[in-house]
Amino acid sequence: MTRTSTAEAVDAVALTLRDEILLGTLSAGRRMTEDELMGRFDVKRHIARSALHQLVDRGLAERLPNAGVSVKSFTDKEVRDLYETRILLESSAAKLIELPVPQEDLSDAVRAQEDHRYAAESGELLSIIEANDRFHSAVFTLAGNTVLSEAIRLHAQKTAPIRFLNVSSKQKMSRSVGEHALIMSALQSDDSERLAQLCGDHLRPTRDAYLAADG
Repeated sequence: MTRTSTAEAVDAVALTLRDEILLGTLSAGRRMTEDELMGRFDVKRHIARSALHQLVDRGLAERLPNAGVSVKSFTDKEVRDLYETRILLESSAAKLIELPVPQEDLSDAVRAQEDHRYAAESGELLSIIEANDRFHSAVFTLAGNTVLSEAIRLHAQKTAPIRFLNVSSKQKMSRSVGEHALIMSALQSDDSERLAQLCGDHLRPTRDAYLAADG
């Protein structure tokens, strides 16, 4: 197997596992072994090992002493800390956006917003997640700070397993679609404080739903 084909095999296994974690098929704390992946995906051990490493690097899994690799689980404090950090980062980015944003600069956000609304209406969970991530990326790119945008992306990735409760609920998805519309409206206003508040408020329900379910 060439280096390219090996990398592709690793990515394919990691992508399948990532999707299953995002959809809740692989639940928090679920152990994943190299032997299991070798049998399931018909791959060599080094590919299974590399796929697990990739999940750990992305914050979707964790390596525990004498226990191998498991789907990432969170303490209540970790959830609160992660979301406090996300709220600080995203609110700060919102305040950096020069308002009102010209319509021509909103094309990526508009497209992602429409895709997210369509996916929410049709219940396509992976499409919901993908479009949601594109929407927020498009919004915070407008801040013009690539370091901050990357920090936002990385912390959003870390909370990916937490967001399952939100995307799997039609009521919560409907609320999220409405909040995206409010954010888009604020981007076309001159009220930076309102935009920052909306971006922070948008994150809190997912955090609260996870903590309530865990408690």
